[in-house]
This record gives sequence, structure tokens and C-alpha cells, in this order.
Amino acid sequence: MKKILVLAILILSISVKAQTYFVSQIPYNPMPFDSGIEVLNYVDDQYSMPMSIGFDFYFFGQSYNQLLFSTNSYVTFDLTDAGSYSQWNIANPIPTILNPMNSIYFPFQDLLPAVTGTGTMHHQVYGLLPNRKFVMSFDSIPFFSCTNLFYSGQLILYEGTNNIEINIRQKDLCAQWNTGAGILGIQNATGTQAFVASNYNYPTQWTANNESWLFSPDSIYSPQLNQNRISGRVFADLDLNCNYGGTDYPLMNKPVVITDTTSSVTQYMFTDMQGYYSKHVDSGTYSWTTNNVANQNYATNCPVSGSYLYSFAGYNDSTDNNMIADTIVDYCSDLTTSIWVYGEPDSTLWWGNDPLGVCDTGFVQLYISNNGTMNDNALVTLTLNDSTSILYSPVTFNSIGNNQYSIDLGNLVAGADTTVIIMIQAGCDTIGTPYCFATSVGGGVFDCSLYNNTDNMCVQIGVPFDPNAMLVSSTLHPQDGIVDYLQTQINDDFTYTIHFQNTGSAVAHDVRVETIIDSHLNINSITPGATSASYNWLVIGNKLILQFTGIELADSNANEPASHGFVRFKIEQAAGNIYGTFIPQMANIYFDYLSPVATNNAVVELHQEIIGGTSSINSQDATIYPNPAHESFNINCHESTNYIVQDLAGRIIDAGIVIKPKELNCSTWAKGVYFITLQTTENRQVIKLVKD
Repeated sequence: MKKILVLAILILSISVKAQTYFVSQIPYNPMPFDSGIEVLNYVDDQYSMPMSIGFDFYFFGQSYNQLLFSTNSYVTFDLTDAGSYSQWNIANPIPTILNPMNSIYFPFQDLLPAVTGTGTMHHQVYGLLPNRKFVMSFDSIPFFSCTNLFYSGQLILYEGTNNIEINIRQKDLCAQWNTGAGILGIQNATGTQAFVASNYNYPTQWTANNESWLFSPDSIYSPQLNQNRISGRVFADLDLNCNYGGTDYPLMNKPVVITDTTSSVTQYMFTDMQGYYSKHVDSGTYSWTTNNVANQNYATNCPVSGSYLYSFAGYNDSTDNNMIADTIVDYCSDLTTSIWVYGEPDSTLWWGNDPLGVCDTGFVQLYISNNGTMNDNALVTLTLNDSTSILYSPVTFNSIGNNQYSIDLGNLVAGADTTVIIMIQAGCDTIGTPYCFATSVGGGVFDCSLYNNTDNMCVQIGVPFDPNAMLVSSTLHPQDGIVDYLQTQINDDFTYTIHFQNTGSAVAHDVRVETIIDSHLNINSITPGATSASYNWLVIGNKLILQFTGIELADSNANEPASHGFVRFKIEQAAGNIYGTFIPQMANIYFDYLSPVATNNAVVELHQEIIGGTSSINSQDATIYPNPAHESFNINCHESTNYIVQDLAGRIIDAGIVIKPKELNCSTWAKGVYFITLQTTENRQVIKLVKD
């Protein structure tokens, strides 16, 4: 017989908006533990980066579409902890502010998933709108300090009903560590209300096998009253029949742009992990499409017109199952890489915004994505500053000399991305000393865009980042740093970094960054990069929109370090630029529905003294050949010229004077891109050399 238990634990001295959950033991019938997307890059006692739930899920009356998971078998809806330390010690029962809040414990316990050859973790969204479910599974994960004992369990979140199901196949007891503590339950965002299954709370020691529990809210939250719904699915239509099936696959994180045909006002949404989209709108006539810069490797096959059109005369109407069948335009991978370097966080444990400190530990965050249509093997090369060394890496790396390291990330499927965070030791140079880092990525299939396969970042050690600022850096001159004014030439590419800070009086649930792309930049070359939190992006007209949904960014009065965020994107220049051109770029930052905060203008000047390619020095051509080079290459100038050879990290590889044609041996150099600066008393020239 089903046991109904309502264990509501409240701290009545604090006024909160309470919601009752009914807790019941149900028949054990889990989803498969070994299916879905396997979690590969993780660190013990650390939160993941934000993970899409795939639909709106209501927890204690609040809506969420992302969560973080901890290796200690709990999830939180507080995205401000992304990538940071997650608690392992248990010394108090819930409710309490001393245990993770806004969280689901399935159960909360100290596990050690990093033991070689044991256990896996998977996540996936199953089902069809409006009956989807998010599943997180831990399969045979060892306990910390008891690696011969294991936990296998599963969390399921249900769309619509907002039910929480926890399935436990095996939970052993490690009594010698953490007092054998484990908590099976849920806790609200303030640590004032909790619901626990049975007596599975601290300090009870317990085991379980083939046991399932259901947490059901007393009401279903649905704020979309007196509105209409547009929904459907976006998929790659490989067989060109406009129906989903066979080898077709869903297109996730793709923008769907909706336009009110009367007012021309645009709205947008993003597809979930299974390609579904859904948006509530007012009465009126609307068209919607996936045609966008962010989806440029695909073209719409069905509907034939490329868009849908529907009119809502009143309210509480819907048009559903609007399938958008996209075909592949370019059969290629598009591997991209982006780098971010930062210092160790302070006691607040907010990661990603502290400067790299003197004689301190820090972190290199590598963001790798495949924006193409074909899977590819991602082989990353990381170049560190000479004064830094690797302390810890969650992935295997190999030294290839000259403080460069290769990292094989294996197969990266089309549309997927991954983030790798590597701990480093910084040198003891004086504050303000520039430290340069670089990354590149290559694969084994045709890559449809090579310009975004490299990235670099130069920081001044010990110098903090400015809040709510727009900054720019150069591909050809990384040693110039991340600045608000840059002089460069017409063949350079730019990486823009936008810093933002919530200086309001409450948490910002969503953040949106909008920037009008200057006409001297190629809007079709936008490549999203490293970030402090998960985001989606699209382009409407000439406006780039970077959407941080559910970021839960703390306000600076309550938690100053946790009030910061950042995002980067790379872009090429437009064709036909001339010297003397100024390219200003600024951004508006929206915190929830407040008026925007405007950044400064990051200005690029295309300066005539800096001449690219094989243009002239004193009206005489300077050339480098062969290019690409294998064993050696020649520099040919017509007057006495100083030369400096630098790698992507800005390190000097060679330097000297060219009086007549000079041959340089490059046989020992690592494969990659190098920049050769030729300097006379009056002019400067930079030429890119490829070493194959």
C-alpha cells in the first residue's frame, strides 16, 4: 500500500511564501541509469555549469529552466554557484541555511565520482511537449573515504505537474565519514522550509535499495492566463520529407524569432534539448522563423515559405506542432575556441571575475564548441605564459614543449559545446605585468570557418576588471591586452569582452546584453565565446542579443563578488574597410525589466602606420616566403628592418635585423600561427605566418 507522508518543516519566525509538497513512497520503476548525455568534465565537490532543464519547472512557486548539479548528488536552482565549490559536509538537518538552499537532495551525501574505472553520471530530457521530463542519473558512484561502497540513484523532474521523483537503486552507508549522513528531501531558497522523505534527515544513518519517492506540489503554477501559445519543434530534416523521424535529429538552442505583423515588434525564444519551442503571446497576427545568423549553417525546408503565420482573434488559443524542418547548407564542422583567465576567488567562492593575482593560483577557462553540422574530434592546444604552470586539470593533457599543451577532447557533436577549467600557478611578477595566454582547436573533418579556431587573452596581473564595460582585444596584437581603445590594421579580427554587474537592490533573475554591430564589422562572422554563465544568442537586424535566462545574479549590496558576470564574442571586419576608420562598439545591459545600463564605447582605429599583409615599408614591398612554412622561410626587405617573431600568446620566438634577404629556421617551432612584426624608423608591418 502506498505510504503518504507530509513532512513539512518550517521556521515560523521568518515570513516566507510557503508551498506544501506531498511526499509519498511509490513503486520502484526508474528510467535507464546509463542513457542520455554522459557527464565527462567534472571536479569533486564542485557545481557544474548551468544545465538546461528543457522546460519551465516550478519549484516552491518559482519558475526555472536551468539548474546546477553537484557531484554530491543534489541539484540547485541557484545559478550564481556555477563552477564553484559545492558543499559535502553535513552537520545539520534541513531546513537550515547551513545546507545547500533552493535545492533537491537525491540524496545529499559525500561522493567521490573521480575514482578511475567506477561509475557514470548522465542527464537527458525525454518525452514530448507538454509531458517532458528531465532525468539526472548517478550509476555506481563510490562514497568518499569508502570507495568500496556505492550509490546509484536518479532524479526526475516532470513538466506541467512539477512533480519530483527520486529513485534509489542502491545507497550504502559510509559510517566512518561525515557521520554517515545523507538527506533525502527538498529545501527552499531561504532555508526556512523543507520536505523530507521518511526520516531520511540528519543525523539518521540509513540505507536503501530499489526505493522511490515522489514530491508533489499542492498546486501547479501557470502564469500564462489570458494569453495564446505558439509551439512546435525544430529539427534537421536529413531525408527532406518535412517529418521528424529516421536519422533526423533535433536542433537545440536555436533561436525562433516571432514578429507581430501589425506592430513589427519582435520576440524570440530558444529551442530546448529536444528541439521544442513554446511562447505565449497576446492577440494579433504573428509570423515566426528560424532564419538567423545564429542558425546560418541550416536553411528552412518546411514550411516552404520559411516561416509560419497565424492570427489569434482573442485569448486562450494555441497553434501547436508547428514543425520547422531545416536542411543542412554546409556539411562541415565549425570548431571554435575561447579563453578566459582569472584568479582564485575569495571566501565568497564566486568564480570568474577576480584578477589573476601575484604568486597566486588562478584558472584558465577554455570554451570549445562545434557550431557546424558535422561531428568532429576536438584537439586543443593551450599556450601558457612562461611564468605560469598547470596545477590541476580535469582532462588529460600532454606537454609539447615551450609551455604548450595538447588536450584531446574526443568527439564533439555538431551543436555541442564544453567548458574545461584548468588550475594554474601564477608567477611572482609585479602588479601590472602582462601575462598572455592562447588557445587553438583543430579537428579531422572540413572546418567551414577557420578564423574562430584561435583565441588569445593578455591580462595585467593583479589588475581587476571594470564592471559594466565594453572592451576589445586584437588577434594580431594580443600583447596590447583587453582595452577600450585599440589601434590595428584592416586584416585584424576582434574579440569583444562585456563585463556586467548587478548594482540594484535585488537578485537579477535574467540578464540581457544587446549591442548594435557596427557596419564596419561582419555580422555574419559572430562567434560566441567564454562566459561566466550559460547563455543563448541571436541577431535581429544589426543587433546582437546575448540572453542569460535564469542567471540569478546577486545584487552588489548583498554579495558584491557574486554580482559580476562577463561574456565574450569574436568577429571579423567587414570587407572594404580603409585606414583612418574608427569602429565604436558599446552595449546595453538589461537586468530583468529595468532600464538598460549603457557601457562605454570600445573604439578600434584602423591606423595607417600599421600595415598588414605584404604592403609597403617606405614604398618597397616586404615579403615572407614560403607561407605556410615547414622547415624555414625567408624575409625579404629593401632596407634595414628590425623583425620580431611572436606566437599567439605574444611570446617572442625570434628577433633580429634584416639587411638583405634572410632565411630563418622554423623546424623546431610548434605548428600554428605566428606574427612577424617588421619595424623601420618610420613604419611598422605585421605579417601572419603559418607553420605547418
